[in-house]
Amino acid sequence: MASFPEALDAVASKVPGRLAMLVASDGSSLTYQCLAERSAVVAQGLRALGVLSREPLLSHMHRGCDWYVLYVAASRLGVPLAAMPVQDYDQLHELRNLRWKQLLALKPQLLVVDEEKLPKEVDLRRHFFKDVLETGAMLNEELPEVSAKDVLCYCFTGGTTGRQRCIPVTHGMALHELRQYPEALRWQGDSCSEMECARVLQASSLYWASAVFGQLDLALALQGCAVVSEDIDVKDLASTVREQFVNILGLPPSMLSLMEPTDLIDTRSQGGYCHVRRLISWGEPCPAAISETWGASRWPWRFLDILISTEYWLSFVASERDPEGRSLFTPVKDLEVYLHPLGRTAEDGIFSELCLCGPGV
Repeated sequence: MASFPEALDAVASKVPGRLAMLVASDGSSLTYQCLAERSAVVAQGLRALGVLSREPLLSHMHRGCDWYVLYVAASRLGVPLAAMPVQDYDQLHELRNLRWKQLLALKPQLLVVDEEKLPKEVDLRRHFFKDVLETGAMLNEELPEVSAKDVLCYCFTGGTTGRQRCIPVTHGMALHELRQYPEALRWQGDSCSEMECARVLQASSLYWASAVFGQLDLALALQGCAVVSEDIDVKDLASTVREQFVNILGLPPSMLSLMEPTDLIDTRSQGGYCHVRRLISWGEPCPAAISETWGASRWPWRFLDILISTEYWLSFVASERDPEGRSLFTPVKDLEVYLHPLGRTAEDGIFSELCLCGPGV
């Protein structure tokens, strides 16, 4: 497969009636067949509105079923999607203004919205998603070919250097995750019954777009469902995990530190029951205390520490730790790893820069 939509269509043909997305707040859902068919229609609508391949498209939509459809639709045209979140939390006001500035600097060709709420300074040609869908329903034109080298989406990051910059993510980077996740998580999806299918929590805000796109990759790689949650409070988040039968949960250590493993156990059942089978620490270095608390053998899940960033997707996985509690990372397949010596210190000896190469970078 040479592109992200090809991979999605392959899953849709295999398990057409399986849920691809479920929004916990209102129960709206999307099957793989519906996602494939509706995204093809929206792609036709975007083309009719003059959307050109390889020039960015900007969305200002709630993270949910329609937004997922738009994302796949843009990918069918070879059009990179840049996503502006709708949420306007008070503590993110400055970040929101900065993000608008960054996204508009991409010179997007069109803005797709699901509501009118926009800053006055945003002067872009815009269309409602429902209108794009209706327009596309009347068309059936041939879509362009898309390759693994084409840009799939744009994600912004400050990174460890603190420098804000735009990262173009290619179709090939997403395909890398789709290939590697089943083995990395040791998840045998083909042998699962419908009730045991992967249900992946998708709780990240679009302010951290790479996490959102990556969580969708994880669900698709396991032919499972992305469970969308808008919960901010960790207790509410744990409640959603229990009530929506989430069995694959990835959270940064800073959030895990605010929770207890027992928060994920449904005490209403006799003896308590937990659906979570894979618990992933990602996004931040995992302290030994978190590994000891959440990785204890008495819990029903396999605890994993996964190394991912905006610039390199799904690179290292750790399921074991050394005596001091540090994660013992192993690179995933197709990742080439080099150490470039930079110098020497009296205390620690030689120090080096880690260099990565491969389809996920």
